[in-house]
Amino acid sequence: MENEISYSTTSTPLFDEYTKEKIAGAAKLAGIAALLSIIGSVIGVITFFINPNPVPKVVAKEGFDEKMVQFQASGTIISVILSLVFNLILFYFLYRFSTLTRKSIVENNHQLLSNGLYSLGTYFKIWVVLIILSILLMIVAVIAAGLGAAMG
Repeated sequence: MENEISYSTTSTPLFDEYTKEKIAGAAKLAGIAALLSIIGSVIGVITFFINPNPVPKVVAKEGFDEKMVQFQASGTIISVILSLVFNLILFYFLYRFSTLTRKSIVENNHQLLSNGLYSLGTYFKIWVVLIILSILLMIVAVIAAGLGAAMG
């Protein structure tokens, strides 16, 4: 015999009215933040393609030729694309939290609330990974700069 957990939508309320109001407000703000973040990302991409950074023409200095400068400028499109991809993923989880949580409050549905909170947890896990990667990248840059200075 299988054990199944039954989630009733008409059983006792999930929370009292004050808590429902606060959770619904937080979910609403999360939805607004998600929409604003994706709008900002789209504007950034549009701005990049309307006014891309021109590749500067520089005279070779200290071993860096024009190809190196062009390589550095090509990193800009990669950063724009990566930024858009990360923002789309983060938007999905934050907006999903917002919609599922608000729906769970209205319908008094435990499963929807669990799914919404799971999406919020995933959103924060992604942020933690991105922050750790950024810190590691900075540490590598500091080490590389230190080694470059030490070698002359």
